[in-house]
Amino acid sequence: MMLLSFFLHAFVLVAQVPSATPVVSEDIPGIVKVGTKIELVQSGLGGADDPIGLPDGTTLFTEPPANRIWRIDQAGRISVFRVNSNGGLGMSLDSKGRLFSVQVADGIERPNGLTLSRDEKTLFLNNTNGLYMLAFDINPDGTLHNRRNFAVYEGRSKRPNDLPGIVTGADGLIIDSEGRLYALTAAGVEIFSPQGKHVGIIGMSCNDQDCQGLAFSGPKKSTLYVAGRGAVWKIEMLSTGFKGRAK
Repeated sequence: MMLLSFFLHAFVLVAQVPSATPVVSEDIPGIVKVGTKIELVQSGLGGADDPIGLPDGTTLFTEPPANRIWRIDQAGRISVFRVNSNGGLGMSLDSKGRLFSVQVADGIERPNGLTLSRDEKTLFLNNTNGLYMLAFDINPDGTLHNRRNFAVYEGRSKRPNDLPGIVTGADGLIIDSEGRLYALTAAGVEIFSPQGKHVGIIGMSCNDQDCQGLAFSGPKKSTLYVAGRGAVWKIEMLSTGFKGRAK
């Protein structure tokens, strides 16, 4: 059987081979190697979102429907970290320990994942029902100003959510040690330069649906964890997460 694939610059497809572990099928230079496995860590949960890598190399992620937080240790073992988590998700920490969380915002159809620049002067925000990743300057008191369109998503979700706008599925958002941004969309993990230029895509889905959360973790912060739809996957990367804070 012949497979015909079209590639848009560094668009990376996942080889979906029945009964086999999916792999990244094309290089994104300096970010991920061809043939890297996309390994399933845990499935069968009521939900999985918002992973965050801790300084000790372990990883936390939420199971919102169960009001629970899970922990993945360095050996890949999973255990309950906290119960009665108050449904927390969509959060980021700065180097001073200040918590930034997603709330409803005027003129943004569905605000979702967020992260900060390395110097913590800019906040980046994903919009599930918008074409653009947004950027804001951060005031000394933590308020925001100078909203602008920063990057254009390529993903388009096949699952409407009954909200206005173009459903790109944009959800989890992180940065790496070089200041590049990794945004989960309906296309997979979309990667952007610090200036907002599209670099490439790691094509993947979470149980045939849009993925929801991602984080760098592990001893070298070079393992990319992707969560969504009751399961968690991991990818060993060439790039590394920003080490100036947890996420």
